[in-house]
Amino acid sequence: MKAPYISRRNFLKKSGTGATAVALSPLFATAALGKTAAYPSANQWPGRIIEVIDPDLVAGTALSISTEREERVLAMFDRGVMELTGESSVQAAMQLLFPGSNPKVCIKPNTQNPGIPTRKEVVKALVKRLIDYVTTGDKIFIFSGYGDYIHERGFSSSYFPNVVVRTNDQKSTHSPDAPMEVDGSLLRYSDTLFECDYFVNAPVLKSHSDRNHGYFTMAFKNHMNTFSPNDVYCTEATKCVRASNTPPIRDKCRLVLMSALHGTYDGDQFNAAYVFEPKAIFLSTDPATNDFVGRIRMNEERALHSLDPKAATTTTPPEYGESLELGIASVAGLVTIDMSASSIFMNADDMDAGGLISASPNPFRSATRITLHRSIADDPSLRVSVFDVKGKVVKHLAGNGAVKASGIFRWDGIDMKGMALPSGLYVLRAKVRGGHYIKKLILGR
Repeated sequence: MKAPYISRRNFLKKSGTGATAVALSPLFATAALGKTAAYPSANQWPGRIIEVIDPDLVAGTALSISTEREERVLAMFDRGVMELTGESSVQAAMQLLFPGSNPKVCIKPNTQNPGIPTRKEVVKALVKRLIDYVTTGDKIFIFSGYGDYIHERGFSSSYFPNVVVRTNDQKSTHSPDAPMEVDGSLLRYSDTLFECDYFVNAPVLKSHSDRNHGYFTMAFKNHMNTFSPNDVYCTEATKCVRASNTPPIRDKCRLVLMSALHGTYDGDQFNAAYVFEPKAIFLSTDPATNDFVGRIRMNEERALHSLDPKAATTTTPPEYGESLELGIASVAGLVTIDMSASSIFMNADDMDAGGLISASPNPFRSATRITLHRSIADDPSLRVSVFDVKGKVVKHLAGNGAVKASGIFRWDGIDMKGMALPSGLYVLRAKVRGGHYIKKLILGR
């Protein structure tokens, strides 16, 4: 078993672009910072987030059904949950996230937008692994507090035959016995949330035009209808975050699983004119990190359309969530995995379109100079990354927060955490909207 990733608040300054991270043990982290933030116990890996991408996935529509897509998403989930937990098997990873015997697990997707909801395939992958390794289907609840939206977005009993799907779930049987007051409002949590042992927040990468809602709708905002009265209370992003800091939510949320097979980068939450397809899922235990990284991905897409970035202020959800010690608003713990990388990169010759990428020296010992042809270097969507043989990104050279330098780069065999990588085969990929070009790099120490 690999050692789980450790990160602590203020280890790195907040950044909307990129950073270099070094893992610290809890003892050394405490000594370095002078204190350890009081993160919720359910947030096992503050700042840690896994982005799993499958460029070959056909996103389709929310209501379409594809066995191939379901299988691809399940493979993405399996790879992501093992990477998140540091476990070498899906079973061990799931049982680490959801310990105990036959627990009740409730899952809250975002089903409010008819075109861009949390995708049912993402939740289905989670449900399958819960039934395989954690609990029985009758102990799994997928719920929403708004009308019949959840069924209309594909979360039907026929698609999820072995679990409980609850709609319009604003019952508050237990709330009078255990009320939760926030900002003078009495929040009445749904029975599903109150009765479950563990909670999974399953948001979608989605824009929002309302300043009060923080300009986007992801993990914190997804709590809007886990309690009632929701519209009355959760009219501002800061209120949604404060509601997330109450025990029924804070202490039960074991996983944030964000659907990003498709998403929106502009407009309000119902505007389907600004759809893009990241073809990704994100796994973390930290809602602040999820929303911080999600905003970065959204802003990268906005830049391609000459739109200003969505703001980062002390009252937007990631930063405000960090101020309440719910998590870390940082990209430092991001790990990106490309599901296509291993098979494409390792089983093909250089796909550099006739010499559009050069690397010299190659093989190399200390560093190699990488030069891109202008036709690639000048593309505004350019991302340049180095992968290992398993498809994990070890270094970003352009895009993803790295600075583009006129198409000329230097890579010294050091990864994003500042660690020297072992000798072996690595692959450089220059990705633009029209395709990608690769160059194999051989590092010899």
